[in-house]
Amino acid sequence: MKRSRPRKLVLCLLVALLFIGCSKKMGSSESGSSGKGAVSSNFYKPSPDEIIKDPETGLDVTKDILNITFSKNMDETAIKTVISSINGEIVGQDRAVRLYQVRFKNMKTLDELDKFGKKLLTEKGVDLVSFNFVSVHTDPFYVR
Repeated sequence: MKRSRPRKLVLCLLVALLFIGCSKKMGSSESGSSGKGAVSSNFYKPSPDEIIKDPETGLDVTKDILNITFSKNMDETAIKTVISSINGEIVGQDRAVRLYQVRFKNMKTLDELDKFGKKLLTEKGVDLVSFNFVSVHTDPFYVR
C-alpha cells in the first residue's frame, strides 16, 4: 500500500502538468515573429449584397474575392507586389499561413473569377487559389 501512494502522487502531478500545459490559449491571431502578440490575421466579413450562390456547388461565395495562399519563400513585400501587379486589393489575411483574401473589382462573374484564379495558379510563388466561401455543405458525403 505504501508503494501506491508515490505512484498516485506522480500520476496527479502529471495530470496537473498536462492540464496547465493544455490550458494556454492558442490561435492564429497571435504572431510569433514580433514576440508582442501582434495580430497576424484579419478576415474579411462580406455584406449580404456581396454574397452570391455558386451554381456549381450551391455554396455562398463572395462575388469578387479570391483566397490566395503564397509559398514560404515569398516575403510580405513580394506578396504585396504580386497582388498589386494583378490589380488586387488585400481585404483580409492570415499572415501565419500566408493566406490573403484579395478583391478584384473588375471581375463581374464567378466564371471570370474562376478563370483568373486558374491563371494565378501558374504564377511563381502562388500555392493555392480558391473562392472565398461563406457557407459550408451539411452533407457529410459531399465529395467534389
